[in-house]
Amino acid sequence: NSTPQRAWDRAPAHGGPAQLPLQTDATVHRLTVIPHGTVTLGRHLIRLGAAYGGAQVTALVNGPQVSFHALSGDLIGQLTLNPAKRYATLCAA
Repeated sequence: NSTPQRAWDRAPAHGGPAQLPLQTDATVHRLTVIPHGTVTLGRHLIRLGAAYGGAQVTALVNGPQVSFHALSGDLIGQLTLNPAKRYATLCAA
């Protein structure tokens, strides 16, 4: 098993259909979910759910699009951040 960060770091810069090009405009963040289920990403407070309280997660951010992954690499969910709003709730995978 590979974490999202390891997979991201090992992705090739170029490739064909079997190996898509590395996306250089996205960022990877390792976050700790606070006990009631919220993470802070920039100015945004994002509710993942109490089940994730205390867990570390990986956030892949591409513009306003964010996907959250467990350290196992499993997708937790994704959302589109609204710059006019500070609070957001994750849409489960």
